[in-house]
Amino acid sequence: MIKPISQAQLDRVRRRLRFLYDERADWLVDRFYHLIGRYGVGVEPPAPSARRWDQKDVLLITYADMVHTKGETPLATLDKFCVEHLKGAVSTVHILPFYPWSSDDGFSVIDYRQVKREYGTWKDVEKLGENFQLAFDLVLNHCSAKSAWFHDFILGISPARHYF
Repeated sequence: MIKPISQAQLDRVRRRLRFLYDERADWLVDRFYHLIGRYGVGVEPPAPSARRWDQKDVLLITYADMVHTKGETPLATLDKFCVEHLKGAVSTVHILPFYPWSSDDGFSVIDYRQVKREYGTWKDVEKLGENFQLAFDLVLNHCSAKSAWFHDFILGISPARHYF
């Protein structure tokens, strides 16, 4: 379940921004907090079993729609394929952008909170996560002209009016 960002998490962001941007850190944290509120972003706590990667890990990097079975979503098929053929050999599945997108093979993201309907649902992603650690792309250097961020920019709504 996704929860609002905690004060401890916000303080952690502040420390990192202070290291990088010094006196602008407080202003950046305020903007960050405004952003997560405006776009409904929250934080999902890591699973109790979450651990860092090390040299023993093997990662599969794939698009969500690389394997197909008639009558199934590609993400459901990916889960079955990985469990049947890769369980025990691969520890982490890195799914390249699977969000709704308008161009650039998934890297022109419309909404990071959604799974592209043709690929499946968050339940499909969660099911894959039952047997594998998961990694996703957060493509902040690309943005779809159909995204809420770009829409807000066009309308001059803060903070997006300063993004482009």
